[in-house]
Amino acid sequence: MLHPQRKIQSRLWKHRMHSGLKQTDIAKKLGLSSTAIISRWERGLAKPSLEYVLKLSLIYQTTVNNLYHDLLLEYQEELFPDMKQK
Repeated sequence: MLHPQRKIQSRLWKHRMHSGLKQTDIAKKLGLSSTAIISRWERGLAKPSLEYVLKLSLIYQTTVNNLYHDLLLEYQEELFPDMKQK
């Protein structure tokens, strides 16, 4: 089983691939001068700010929950350890 951070990077990459976009396309849409940060997000070396998360969800035509589902579950377990997941 993949660690949640690995799943997140995998989801970002998969959504970009599914959209048929290159990192350069995403960088241009986000107003970034290079693809370096996108590469870091997709490799799990950094997490995008809330602004970029919202923009990525619009670009990929999905929800923030879908992009970060595994991380949300991890935080839920951390904050509410006695709560059973559904």
